[in-house]
Amino acid sequence: MVAELAERSVRAGLLESWFDHQVPAGADFHLVYPPALGEDRRLARLVARTMSAGERWPEFRRKEISRTMRLLYTLAYPVLSDHDGHWIEAFRHEYDPQFAVVGAHFTMAFGCTDVREDVYMSHVETASNLARPIRFTCRYAMLGTDHQTDSAHVFLVPDEGYSDLSRLHDHLYRGVLAEHLRLDVPFIPHITMGACSDRWLAKRLCDDLNDHGLEVGGLVDTLTVAAVDGGKVRELGAFGLAVG
Repeated sequence: MVAELAERSVRAGLLESWFDHQVPAGADFHLVYPPALGEDRRLARLVARTMSAGERWPEFRRKEISRTMRLLYTLAYPVLSDHDGHWIEAFRHEYDPQFAVVGAHFTMAFGCTDVREDVYMSHVETASNLARPIRFTCRYAMLGTDHQTDSAHVFLVPDEGYSDLSRLHDHLYRGVLAEHLRLDVPFIPHITMGACSDRWLAKRLCDDLNDHGLEVGGLVDTLTVAAVDGGKVRELGAFGLAVG
């Protein structure tokens, strides 16, 4: 029923396809219906009450849903060498459907709709003030899959920096975000390089990268709060990792 309501709302022009939040294997962004329609039963009931068959949504209700459905993310855009940056973006241009939507990044906190934007921003700023810049090196391309679909992903996963990025993620999921942490899905810090519906193709891409002695190093020194606006990720605020 929820999926049907989402479909009807998109057809009616009342909701956009937005980015999903955390999904199995640590994947991050996918252009799908807002995940809160499936997980936030309160919102689902609001949609059901408001959208009866053939009914036009009042303008005030449209605005209420729009505010409620705003997804906020915390991203970490890595500082890379020119060589590595160009190589990653060239690979993503060929294999990542989200290439034009968002730059290469680590997703540190996944889509959240239930925290006010000002509170969310303050939380991320506080977390950044308590963290130090993180150096990382990726030497492994990992296959990421979703048990709910046939989709597959190519992830760059760090050796050095893995535990520091994981601890930063854990720190973000304290306080106002604590109740939004998914304990059923382990966090795997990664940069998404590609996505497709053919798992074997994704596996071959991972194997090719690994066979060529992959090594990408960089620095995470900023947390960026972002939302989806007009089909692209829009940055709302950036906070430097302050502990030197």
